[in-house]
Amino acid sequence: MWKKPGLVLAFLALTFVVDRGLSAALGRLVMASNLRVAALYDGRVDADVVIVGNSRGVHLASTEAWSRTFCRSVYNLSLNGLDTATQDVLVRDYLERNRPPEIAVIEISNVFEHIPMAGELKPFLGDSPRLDALVSEQQGAIFPWTRISHLYRFNSEYLLRALLFLFRPSDQDPEPGGAITPAIIETYLGHHARFAAHADNVRILAATLEALRERGVKPVLVLGPYHPAAFREVDWREEALASVKALLPRDVTIVDWSSALSEDAAFSDPLHMSAQGREDLVATLAASPLACAASLCPIAVGSGGAHGPDPRDRVTASAVAKVAPQ
Repeated sequence: MWKKPGLVLAFLALTFVVDRGLSAALGRLVMASNLRVAALYDGRVDADVVIVGNSRGVHLASTEAWSRTFCRSVYNLSLNGLDTATQDVLVRDYLERNRPPEIAVIEISNVFEHIPMAGELKPFLGDSPRLDALVSEQQGAIFPWTRISHLYRFNSEYLLRALLFLFRPSDQDPEPGGAITPAIIETYLGHHARFAAHADNVRILAATLEALRERGVKPVLVLGPYHPAAFREVDWREEALASVKALLPRDVTIVDWSSALSEDAAFSDPLHMSAQGREDLVATLAASPLACAASLCPIAVGSGGAHGPDPRDRVTASAVAKVAPQ
């Protein structure tokens, strides 16, 4: 009489043990990887300058080149599709678990989008109460299943990326993109003729800035370069930036690099820079407002003159952000 119920209970108990055991093993593998989110939650990042944003932030910088330019360690925390709410969680968790940087460079393009992505970070549920709460809010239908089955948390691209970066030393270099073509531009214009800021996103960004300032971090907001095709049908920048500034504290400025590059070779599509574009942008950084806040490079003796130091005379040094080894 009790045989079948006993077998069912034994099966459920075995399933529970396997689920918890395998998920714990996968969790340790993820945390051991060089994936940027894993390094954040494992408290392994030690950087003077942190970059954060969506995919445009990912492709904004070569951290090694920025480190040479500013003679400071630089770490890129940007993620593809990163929305402002998830960004706020990651920034706050970063400040709690790692040495706060001196400067946070925030690429603000995600205020123009409203697509939540916290659920993609399921492998890190349980490591952050903030992330748990946000996933529950954004994806309430799936969140209970991550409580029932911890293995379900690893049903994510970030598990595959973490396994990849167990063997690669860093995920700080953007993946290479293709060359921009007229067909890519026309496809882009069909979906992104103009951008407008979402007020809720800007308010979340303002809260992130406050959290940074409370920890003594200087935030620098930038709008990264776009291909000129992004403004072909309508130049939306002035209106969009004005709406962003209206909801931020008055002392916050936005460094507008949206027209900094114009050659096709600098872009892989109208939104994202190519490796050549990142090199071209670095050449302008030494004379940008960001350099005034970020650079620690000594100035060569005898440089300058009536107009002050020449950025070309900076004595650069390698200062790659340190990620503590496992």
